[in-house]
Amino acid sequence: MKVVLASRSPQRKALLEGLGIDFKVAEPKVDELTEGEPDELVLVNARWKAASIAAGARPGTLVI
Repeated sequence: MKVVLASRSPQRKALLEGLGIDFKVAEPKVDELTEGEPDELVLVNARWKAASIAAGARPGTLVI
């Protein structure tokens, strides 16, 4: 299974590398929301990023 990290976060990249996961990084082209409740913003932005990458991914690709 191909794994794609839909984030530019060096921390998330380091976590996956530390787990020994073979993955690629794909930078999502979305404008993040910045106003609102922080716990909601994190979820909404993460979903938008993943969806933007998943839309162009092959079937069976795990986008995180």
